[in-house]
Amino acid sequence: MDFSDIMLGKDLYKIQKYDEAYSVFEKSLSIELDSATAYEYLAKIAIALNKTDEAESYIRKAVQINPTQENYLLLVKALYNNRKYQSCLEVLNSKIANAKNSEITALLHHHCELILFLIRQFTIHK
Repeated sequence: MDFSDIMLGKDLYKIQKYDEAYSVFEKSLSIELDSATAYEYLAKIAIALNKTDEAESYIRKAVQINPTQENYLLLVKALYNNRKYQSCLEVLNSKIANAKNSEITALLHHHCELILFLIRQFTIHK
C-alpha cells in the first residue's frame, strides 16, 4: 500500500466518507495482504457503520499483524460492541499482565469502564 493511499484513506475516514475510505483500504489489501493499517481502518469504518461482526474480524487481523496498544483497545471496543464482555475482560487482563508501566494506565481505565458497565447491567436486570 502506497503512503499516499494510506493518507487518502485516512483523510476520507476523518471526513466520514466511509464508503470511499472502505474502497481505498479494501483495494490496498488486494495489493498488500498484511497491511495492519488497512485492517485497523476497516475496523474503524465498520464500527462507525455499526457493523460489529465485521469490525471484530478486521481488528483481530490488525492485532495479529501489529499488536499495538491502540489495536488492542480497538479490539476491546469491537468486542464490547458485540456484547462479548467476557472476551473484553480477557483481552484487557492479558494486556495488563504483559504491559509496561506506561501502558497500564490506559488499559486500567478501559478495564474499569467495562467493569462498571457490567455492574450496572447486572444491577438493572435483577
